[in-house]
Amino acid sequence: MSGENIVKHFKNNRLNLKVKPNSKKNQILEYGNPTKISIRAPAEANKANIELIKFFKRKFKLDIRIIKGKTSKNKIIQLK
Repeated sequence: MSGENIVKHFKNNRLNLKVKPNSKKNQILEYGNPTKISIRAPAEANKANIELIKFFKRKFKLDIRIIKGKTSKNKIIQLK
């Protein structure tokens, strides 16, 4: 998967996500609305959010920010 593949799922530079923390590895599970993603970090002290941002940077070379759902599994991210 390349960054170009995921970018086509963004609408108005935004992407709806459902994040599954405490997973075995960081990966996209399913594209859709919402796109399902697993993150290794736990959902405590902002660790999963930080890992999510790092995952998009490393895997897809994309800078994102969380614009909604910072304390929820359901999130909206935006390209910077």
